[in-house]
Order: sequence, then C-alpha cells, then structure tokens
Amino acid sequence: MLTGQPAPASNTDLPDSRLAAITIAALGAALVGLVVAPALPGELGRPGGPLLQGAAILGSILLLISLVAVLAKKRGRPGKAGFRAHVWLASAGTVLVAIHSTGTMLKIPSLLLYTLAALIALGVWSRLVASRRMARTFGTKMAGFSQPDENKRARLAALIHEKRDVLRDIDLDASEATFSLQARHWWKSPSKAMAYHRAVLEEHRLIGTRASVSPAQAYWRIVHRLLALGFVGGLAIHVITVTFFAGYVAEGREIYWWRLAEWGS
Repeated sequence: MLTGQPAPASNTDLPDSRLAAITIAALGAALVGLVVAPALPGELGRPGGPLLQGAAILGSILLLISLVAVLAKKRGRPGKAGFRAHVWLASAGTVLVAIHSTGTMLKIPSLLLYTLAALIALGVWSRLVASRRMARTFGTKMAGFSQPDENKRARLAALIHEKRDVLRDIDLDASEATFSLQARHWWKSPSKAMAYHRAVLEEHRLIGTRASVSPAQAYWRIVHRLLALGFVGGLAIHVITVTFFAGYVAEGREIYWWRLAEWGS
C-alpha cells in the first residue's frame, strides 16, 4: 500500500552529489595528512612508527571490509546499503593508508597507492559517467529484442536447459530467469557454480551483450575487479614482507617497525 512516506534509510541510494563530496573530502584529508604526518617528531612521523603503522593497519582493515560490503547484493543483502558502506569505509581506509605512506611514491609499496587511486577513479567514473551512458544505451539496444536466427535460438534454448539442470543442484527453489550467483553458491558447490557461470557467459556471447555497448561500458567491471584483486594481493605481500622479512625490506638500514621476524637480513 502506498503511504506517501519516504523509503527507509536502508533502502535509499547514495546521491551522486554526496559521492562526489565524500571523494573530494577524502582527497583533501589525505593531502592534509601527507603534509602533517612527516612533520611529526621522532618515530611518530615515520611510516613504520607506532602511529603511522597503526594507521596503515586500521586503514587496511577498513579497505578489506569495504570490499566485503560492496558484495552485499551477492549475499542477498540490500545492495544500496552495501554500496554506502563501501564508499565510506573505502574513503576512510584510503585516507589512513595514504597518510601512512608519508608521500613516498617511488618505492615498490607505492604501487598499492597507485592501484587504490585507479580503483577510486574507476569507481567514481562508473557511478557518475558510465551509469548515465548505460541509461542512454539501453533504449538503443533494439538488437536485443529482435528474433535471432534458428541456429542461435537452438543454442540459446540448449543453454537455458543446461542452466536449469545445474540450478537444481545449486538452488532448487530458484528461477533461472531471475537467478544470480551469490558467494554462498560458490562456497556450497564451486563446480556447479562454475558450470552455471560458464553457461551465462556463453549466453551473453550469443546475445551480444557486450558487443552492443562501448568497450568502456562492457569491461569496466572486469577491470575494477582485477584492480581490487591486485590490491588485495599486493597488500598481503606487503604485510608478509614487513612482518616476517623485515631484514630484506630494510636492506641494511635500521629496522624500527614492529615485526615478528627479520628474515632476509
């Protein structure tokens, strides 16, 4: 029943203007931190000192949680709430990690900052620019509503039948027309989930889903995910090396940061 009341906050979207404001504020906070942090006395102003190392740890945790939050829709949770959490957590985490770097941009760990900057730029572009392009494109995709040739129709019918067969093992109550793979499906049956995913990719290829839009619209999500995976992998390597291979990282210099081992000395 329509009541005229606004939707609950958990169901509201994050306006583009607020997204832009959060991004600009985070950039400003990071720049201020990069100026202030190196000027702090003694160990407080060093990247591996207690203060800035703590900032890096907290920032990394926030960034990892933000990756989980943006996957809320894949876990059957409200996607808009997950996106809002993703933006706020990623913004705060980026500020803390950037301050930890103290502006050092020519060493290997700085690749993490470049990757993070690319992730943010691509994410903001997808929301502020790509979403509008996709909205304009949708009305022009007449080929998607035209009847395919007989061979393609037969192959599509076979794919739908294949997807329904696999879906019985993944989620007996789900409908193939509206079903979307979630993290729990991959965890429960990775082989069946992969088979379903392959069928979906083949279906998209036959329909020409990506061919009907520009390369930027077609592949930005893939690039965004690859950058995210690259960041997580790079972060893991960085944490392992400074924690266990402190001697290798120091290269003969003073090892002043907290660590568990000094392998590589």
